[in-house]
Amino acid sequence: MTSDYGELAGAYGLATLIVDKTAKDPKRMSLIIFVERPDNRSDIYWIYRDMDLSKYRMSRASGDIFIDEVHDDGSKVVCEIRWDKKERTWACRGL
Repeated sequence: MTSDYGELAGAYGLATLIVDKTAKDPKRMSLIIFVERPDNRSDIYWIYRDMDLSKYRMSRASGDIFIDEVHDDGSKVVCEIRWDKKERTWACRGL
């Protein structure tokens, strides 16, 4: 899944993967979310920026979006996109 629109940890918005096709190295991908606001506006948050996300997978469970990072040895790390109260921003935090 490269993008998903819907409920996002209690808010509504779009999570999408962006690829910079002008860059030649593997660190050319970013994951951003657009969180809907009143008056047909959205706030933009960079979850990951300028990284190699080729081994990441985005999935949905109910109103939450999860990111799985698969390592070369087959192990994986899972995080959930959500509002981080301490940092006061949207981020992907481990479970």
